[in-house]
Amino acid sequence: MRTTRGFSLIELVLVILVTAILGAMVAYGLGTGVTAWRTGSERLEAHGQIRFAMERMIRELRAVRHDGARYEFLARTANSVRFRKQEGALLRTVALGVTAGTLEIAYDGGAAQPLARGVTSFRLDWLQADGVTPATSDADVAFVEITLGLTDAGGRTHLQVGRAGLRRRG
Repeated sequence: MRTTRGFSLIELVLVILVTAILGAMVAYGLGTGVTAWRTGSERLEAHGQIRFAMERMIRELRAVRHDGARYEFLARTANSVRFRKQEGALLRTVALGVTAGTLEIAYDGGAAQPLARGVTSFRLDWLQADGVTPATSDADVAFVEITLGLTDAGGRTHLQVGRAGLRRRG
């Protein structure tokens, strides 16, 4: 009697089928991991942009020059501002606003520098000392509440609100 060694066709097919199922599960798990990493990376980039822009705007707005009676805002609206600030002996003009989805800052009428891209909303609320009542004049402004929203590469919208308390310095 002769004994044969090896696997039958059915055993080979079952091994191939099990291997394919395990391979599909591993590929799905890796694909999900890569997607999660990409999403996290996009969110991190968006939050970094928002945080950088918000901190920069708050720092600049806190430095608005006060002439003893009012802050030196040259123009202020709900979505842009132009003002003067003192840097040592130098008096500088600062402009903040959104152009074509990019939040920009410009100094002394020079070229605008981007602070954040993909901006979907930008609002400045001018508040009195109680932090609630809207300011009616430059002399009434004590706080500026900034709302900034942007869309990341994945199409998700991120929103942050910050508040700058203005300092009375000449």
